[in-house]
Amino acid sequence: MVHRAAVILSALVGIAISLPREAISPIGNDSPGHPGHMPKRTTVAASCLPRDCSRGITFSRYINPFNPKSTIYQPFEPSVLSSLKPIDQGTTQTIYISAADGVDSNAAILWKTYLYVCQEGTYKFTSRHPKDTAMTWLGEEHTKKPTVENADIGQFDGVSSLNEDMTVERALLAGTIYPITTLWGNNGVDGFVELGIEGPDGDMVNGSEGSGAYFVTRTCGSNSEGELKV
Repeated sequence: MVHRAAVILSALVGIAISLPREAISPIGNDSPGHPGHMPKRTTVAASCLPRDCSRGITFSRYINPFNPKSTIYQPFEPSVLSSLKPIDQGTTQTIYISAADGVDSNAAILWKTYLYVCQEGTYKFTSRHPKDTAMTWLGEEHTKKPTVENADIGQFDGVSSLNEDMTVERALLAGTIYPITTLWGNNGVDGFVELGIEGPDGDMVNGSEGSGAYFVTRTCGSNSEGELKV
């Protein structure tokens, strides 16, 4: 029991600030959060989602407060929206908008969710050529106070053809919860944004029953962020 506790304690220490950044557990080059390190642990079955977990991704839609004549979007971060009243709020299952028109024209949308990890391994987070611009924050430290400087993914070119796909990888432990925040801004029509998440088995995470991870609207189950399931 003492040895087991020591192993768990050793996994819960260490902080790194350089890329690649953290997974749900505390981070460091030799910690579970680093893509180059995956501890040997039993994978939790895909049915692991606790009953008290509410599936989905929450979103808030705003009239775009950023300069409509600029693709620089300064400053472009969630704090700018905190004093504004959203024109729409709800829950969805994907971070995806194509051919934006109507309510998504001239809009800024903030998505927040948690990835409940059932299958252990390396997850790939890909932001696909947004128009006009999009930022994504991963992990507890960055989603707690998201800024331009600590974004894990940031694409600012304003034109979909100029914004190349960006992918980051995070090694996640089964039975943990991983927070995700995405902010998208669009001026005019023809907007696009998509955050794709590929699991260790190559399948795309979509929150369905058969996937190895689930989007949930809040922390839930017996584990809070950063805790290992033992």
